[in-house]
Amino acid sequence: MMALSRVMTMEAENGIAACEIIRKDLSEENKSGEIKLIFMDINMPEMDGITATEEIRSYYEKRKLPQIPIIAVTACLETVEKGFIEMGFNEVYAKPITKSTINRLLNQYLKQ
Repeated sequence: MMALSRVMTMEAENGIAACEIIRKDLSEENKSGEIKLIFMDINMPEMDGITATEEIRSYYEKRKLPQIPIIAVTACLETVEKGFIEMGFNEVYAKPITKSTINRLLNQYLKQ
């Protein structure tokens, strides 16, 4: 099982910043990217998580790369079942997301 202490994390303050991080990660020098999993908040300022996910999916598609797993995270329990899978997310979870859930997702998507 992967330990959280062995995982490097990055944080984006909004959807625009998240897209910029991915854009830089998929630069010419780093064609396949170092980022392997995204936890995306649905409600963020400037650009929401749904729009950011669409943009990120587009980056990977244009580069003909396998899509990165994106996990939707939302504070609103009522929105958990609102078609997030169809919007491009791999899974969706309501906040707070537990450490055991994070560990399970890391092990599921970051198999070594």
